[in-house]
Amino acid sequence: MADDALGLLDSLNISQAHVCGISMGGFIAQTLAIKYPERISSLISVYSHTGNNGAFQPTKEAMEAMLAPAPAERNGFIEHMVKFFKLVYGNGLPFDDEYHRNLAATSYDRSFYPEGIARHYLSILTQDDRTSHLNAIKIPSLVIHGDDDLLVPLSGGRATAEAIPDAELKIIKGMGHAMPNMNNWWSDISNIMVDHMAKSTSL
Repeated sequence: MADDALGLLDSLNISQAHVCGISMGGFIAQTLAIKYPERISSLISVYSHTGNNGAFQPTKEAMEAMLAPAPAERNGFIEHMVKFFKLVYGNGLPFDDEYHRNLAATSYDRSFYPEGIARHYLSILTQDDRTSHLNAIKIPSLVIHGDDDLLVPLSGGRATAEAIPDAELKIIKGMGHAMPNMNNWWSDISNIMVDHMAKSTSL
């Protein structure tokens, strides 16, 4: 997946890019920075971890909800996903039911493919621990994590920030594994990310 992202940069004739990865995307963004540091202007890793799966486990409730098969019927799928989104959302701000319902509906209409979810999870489980490689990163890096994340514990974000030299850690109070939504924490997070990229560009 990291190589796919690099291929896209090549196809678009982009020599360097600011890279942000969320959750599993954090694994991909970190891998890009490790393998192709000359192509990355700055790195942002959001509610992710170092690849040490044994150390950063979801809660039992979050794990069971994540592995529960989603109904194939559209309305059932939507209800299933809204329930999961709400579970891992965090307790700091009200849950936007309509936003997450629309998100689940869009996801279903775009492609209902449960096998893909299983394969993505297997790719997470088979990752190597990237800690030693992260130690060598010299790219300006920002790690963002909520303190109420049931899916990827805050310790995973802390470990990522500790592994990358001079990385900045931003902990978002009350946020869980929340989907980007400008009506919640992400209105502030987007500003934090823009500031980080601007500082990185000026170095």
